[in-house]
Amino acid sequence: MRQLRHLEDCCVKISIAKMDSKGRTVVSAIERALKDSTKLIAVTHASNVPGKINDIETIGNFCKNRNIRVLVDAV
Repeated sequence: MRQLRHLEDCCVKISIAKMDSKGRTVVSAIERALKDSTKLIAVTHASNVPGKINDIETIGNFCKNRNIRVLVDAV
């Protein structure tokens, strides 16, 4: 988030998809956060905050079908 906030300060608009009740990022939340100008979706594969693993295959397919690039933080 620090890097995204830095980019937001200089030149990028960001939207944040809310996690579901189990602490995962789901496609329906991403879809609600989309803007017409969305060019990239950044998502973590696994987060140590809620301790959940996101379904990056489904998220990746969602992005591919909409010609939106996806960046997966897999660190």
